[in-house]
Amino acid sequence: MATPELRRLAACALAACGAAAAAPQAAPAAGDLAHTVAPGDTLVGLAQRYLESPAQWPALRRHNRVPDPLRLVPGSTLWMPAALLRPRPVDAQVAFVQGDVRADDGAVAEGAALGEGARLRVPAGGFVTVQLADGSTVRVQALSDIEIVRSRRRGPGGAVEASFALRRGAAESVVTPQAAPGRRLFEIRTPRAVASVRGTVFDTAVADDGGTAAAVTAGTVAVAAAARGAAPAAVVGAGLGTAVAADGRPLAVRPLLPAVAPGPAAPVGEPGPFTLAWAPVEAARQYLVRIAAGSDFARVVRNGRVEAPPARFEALPDGRYTVSVRAVDADGVPGLDAHWPLVVKTLPLPPLYQHPAPGGTVSRRDGTLECTGVPGARAFHLQVAREGEDFGQPVVDAPRAAACRLDAAALAPGHYAWRAATIGAGPGGADDAGPFAPAQPFAVADSPAGSEPEAGHDAAGAARLFWSGRPGQTFRLQIAADTGFAAPLRDLALDAPAWTDDGLPPGRYYVRLQVRDGADGLASPFSGPREFVVRALLRSDGADGAVRSSDGRPVGRD
Repeated sequence: MATPELRRLAACALAACGAAAAAPQAAPAAGDLAHTVAPGDTLVGLAQRYLESPAQWPALRRHNRVPDPLRLVPGSTLWMPAALLRPRPVDAQVAFVQGDVRADDGAVAEGAALGEGARLRVPAGGFVTVQLADGSTVRVQALSDIEIVRSRRRGPGGAVEASFALRRGAAESVVTPQAAPGRRLFEIRTPRAVASVRGTVFDTAVADDGGTAAAVTAGTVAVAAAARGAAPAAVVGAGLGTAVAADGRPLAVRPLLPAVAPGPAAPVGEPGPFTLAWAPVEAARQYLVRIAAGSDFARVVRNGRVEAPPARFEALPDGRYTVSVRAVDADGVPGLDAHWPLVVKTLPLPPLYQHPAPGGTVSRRDGTLECTGVPGARAFHLQVAREGEDFGQPVVDAPRAAACRLDAAALAPGHYAWRAATIGAGPGGADDAGPFAPAQPFAVADSPAGSEPEAGHDAAGAARLFWSGRPGQTFRLQIAADTGFAAPLRDLALDAPAWTDDGLPPGRYYVRLQVRDGADGLASPFSGPREFVVRALLRSDGADGAVRSSDGRPVGRD
């Protein structure tokens, strides 16, 4: 109901009572909105238009130091106080998306606008970063369900008021501190709790039973149970966390679990699924693992939770990444963050081994070590080391071999290991050395001339390929006559990292591999092609004594 003062001011405005006062002299505050006074404007009308209530006209008068509220000067400027501006809906934006993240109207794309009521569902392995109009971000992890309940702003440059409903999963909030004075609200609501802040970095997680955990990295967060009549909010500072149990009971504020000790920082050099390791933390129930393209973790490309180290992830493109691992306590509160760099360097692809078989023996007299070619290779780096020794001082080091082949003549009888890498063309024409293939053991022995089969083939002439594999892995192998693999000549499922075929006619072929982990089902994309040659071997036909090549064609006699 309008007060007598409001009715008097409105009536006076309609009657244009009083003479115009001098233009108000006021300095705007940050986020204030300018209004040029028009004939007929009143403080009550402007408060109704811009502020949350017309009853706030006295605050508008004080803010602008208006000497007479009944005499506004047309053409003068009044400043609407940022703290009192009526908040209006403002869209958030999808800053980054990984995986098939879905909203009610379909798949979510980077750059998409999200209004109030937008609900996001993030699949296993997925991730999405939502950015608010003031630069605050909410980074939603895999297996999460979150809704934007409120996203409003007071004026074009004012603070954003935001509220999210996190139904399941986890999200990290990086909230921009409020620059201007006045009310500021950012909150994450779950079925059991409310976490609200003015500017901070914190994580919120919801368990399957609705229990909620919060961990604070910077600033402070007020965490309260959502139930009516619950205890006052607990103020949680940086380095601390708390939880609300599934039955709604607030749990104690506690220090976060310590950061994990990172595992080996060796680069990932093999295509396909890869492993991350770290030292376990006592009292950890599970671990939250993220891999980001960048150190701010706004663009997370792999993430998930594991019960214990190590963690396995799908293959990543070559590049530099940052790993984050956090131990999670029994109440679901994430611990302190441990970061370390991760380099993925799998290209140019290393060759596949052809001869000898792993652990096989070659002749010192005329034996060879041979591996496939790689399309686009400039050269190959080949090394041999004694059994049990690393490659710091190899017995043989051929840094730019023209072909992927080494003679065994220079090796004394004994046990060795060898490895091969591809040298391709890098940016600007410089050499680009790829990773070495995992070393393969072999032995060298004295033997009579001619006792060794042709390199890359068995004694019957069958082509052979070998590569590295982990226990439980299976493989899909394709052979084609061209690098496009439009019509593969072989498409095989293999249980072991080896292939032998005696049905290919002599010629040049290409091979590519896909790796699948048996335990967790992770599968790599197909590798790039490697090149190998099937040679025609001569053999005698016992029926008529004719000499034929390995493809069955007779060879003429002199």
